[in-house]
Amino acid sequence: MSYSSLLKKHGLKIWLSNFLGNVATSIVIGVITFILVFGGLILIGATAGPLLMGLDQNMTEEEMFRVIDQSLLAPGIALSILILFVLFFILILLPTAFQTAGSIAVAVEAAAFNRSDVGTFFSKGFKYTGKMFLFFLLSSLLYLAVFVVGGIAFPFFATDNGGGIILGVLLTLAAIVLAVLLGLALMHAPVILIAEHTKVTQAISKSFYLFKKAFGRVFGSAFYAFLITAGLFVIYFIVLLIFGSVFAGFSAAGTGGEEAAAIFSLIGNLVGMALSWVVGPVFTTITSLLIIHRYFKYLRHWINPHVPGGESAPGGNHPNTDFKPSFSIKTDAEPSQHSNRSDSDETFNWDTDGPEKNQ
Repeated sequence: MSYSSLLKKHGLKIWLSNFLGNVATSIVIGVITFILVFGGLILIGATAGPLLMGLDQNMTEEEMFRVIDQSLLAPGIALSILILFVLFFILILLPTAFQTAGSIAVAVEAAAFNRSDVGTFFSKGFKYTGKMFLFFLLSSLLYLAVFVVGGIAFPFFATDNGGGIILGVLLTLAAIVLAVLLGLALMHAPVILIAEHTKVTQAISKSFYLFKKAFGRVFGSAFYAFLITAGLFVIYFIVLLIFGSVFAGFSAAGTGGEEAAAIFSLIGNLVGMALSWVVGPVFTTITSLLIIHRYFKYLRHWINPHVPGGESAPGGNHPNTDFKPSFSIKTDAEPSQHSNRSDSDETFNWDTDGPEKNQ
């Protein structure tokens, strides 16, 4: 089935899945943020309170800031801030991992099985949250090299030497190129993690393998997704400008003065927020389904040579025999006619996340 056919048949349900998932994730993140900020203020206040008792009304402004700086740099305060930062990072990353896993899962179900279900977002999202969280952590470690290269560039910009500035620019460009290449190399790891039911390290290694062996296809998926995203963003921006102009005109023509302007401004902001809530899942639906559809059509045979369909890998039908197949794509409309596996082979059951004997 073509990408346009998949999008037409399953796009609305995938969008609804992403919309509901975004709402649920935003609520969880909001609650976590409120609890951590409120608890952090109490913790910092309890720790810094005794230290700030040293402030005196007769102190100069410079002396007061010195006492505050000393209080904030005290071991107890610094440790509290560090603990809160780590907790915030972990607790925010977990719902983000759930959201990512759910959005990929519904697109995989549509591309692989020609079906879609809102419940898949939540069931598979919860199931793969741990693995996706670990993937985020490992990919963050890989990006440390990019941060190191970018960090080295900053001191050169502070010099008056023209050669140093040029070197800083070159290092910055190198960091950008490295970040783009690493993003391409890791792009299919979350897809492989869920579609092939692999371990996190296996998904990363297979994604790097695709980047090395089928760079054109990988780059094409990223490029098409970028073009679609850019086009949607332009349309979204134009719509926002139109709504903004309309509400600005109503506000200027209003007879209620500042109150009318405030009301129209509030309505305009609410419309903008509503559009962002609607458009965000559209971006996710279109790009994720595109990347996953192209993965099954052009890339999967590189790491899973036993599955039917797709293009033949150059050099033979088994480009990477180290990786065993996870499941084969079979639908009622298109029964598999090309698989060379015996009836005793095991395939991966999407509904149970376990092995199943072929019938």
